[in-house]
Amino acid sequence: MAFLSATQDISADAYRTDVLKKSEMGSGAAYFVTGYRIALVIAGGVALAIADPKNPGHWAWQQVYWLIAGLMSLGIVATLIAPEPKSYAKPTSMQAAIVQPFKDFFSRLGVVRAIAALGFVVLYRYGDALLNTMAVPFLLSAGYGQSEIGVIQGILGIFATSRGDDFWWGGV
Repeated sequence: MAFLSATQDISADAYRTDVLKKSEMGSGAAYFVTGYRIALVIAGGVALAIADPKNPGHWAWQQVYWLIAGLMSLGIVATLIAPEPKSYAKPTSMQAAIVQPFKDFFSRLGVVRAIAALGFVVLYRYGDALLNTMAVPFLLSAGYGQSEIGVIQGILGIFATSRGDDFWWGGV
């Protein structure tokens, strides 16, 4: 999961670099960071809060997952309608799209350094992933409700860890 997440992040950065003009790169990065943080708020805080059985009119987890899946489909649609970079050369085969870049990567770095780099990508956020997996069960066992966790951790937590100008404009 960490490898796929890092690959998606790198791909999004590369796409932004290929598509945007130099004068648009700062605002493009700001929009990306803002969208990422809004997604964190919705997936983390809002989902927990609306699924809290203590709230009247709460949603079942299945409904919450359908909501998140529907929101993710917006990103899929945006990807499908996004313009292709002008300088982008489409690969002619799966070999050219997948195997050749890995061969190039390993030939540039050498096998040992390439495996070390891939290991770093996979393990870089592993501790955070474990912590995030256990944080909500820990807080629930400590007596906090889902709504409290969702609001504090998911919504206010994003604002608390960001300066106002940094959150909304990506530090531009």
